[in-house]
Amino acid sequence: RLVAALLCGAEPSSPSPAPRANGARRRVLLTGCFDIMHAGHYNALRQAKAIFPDEEVVLVAGVHSDEAIESAKGAPTVLTHAERSELVAACRWVDEVAGDLPYE
Repeated sequence: RLVAALLCGAEPSSPSPAPRANGARRRVLLTGCFDIMHAGHYNALRQAKAIFPDEEVVLVAGVHSDEAIESAKGAPTVLTHAERSELVAACRWVDEVAGDLPYE
């Protein structure tokens, strides 16, 4: 139920953030493996989206490649890169997904 609330639950309405002086939106990148999404992942994505409360934020979630994760952790991923990317893209706070990122 917690995950469903994080993904689909209504949040209290708040005023729209003001655009930056030059009209640009701030882009925030949060990278991760996201292998078996859990509440901690959703909380990190939510916090990344809210990090600049007075500005419009575009949250880009970077998903590490299967090969990079296996090389770094010594074990294969449970979900494929495509599955992990799809789960991340479904998160209400994510605006864009960048894929096949190195694990550093």
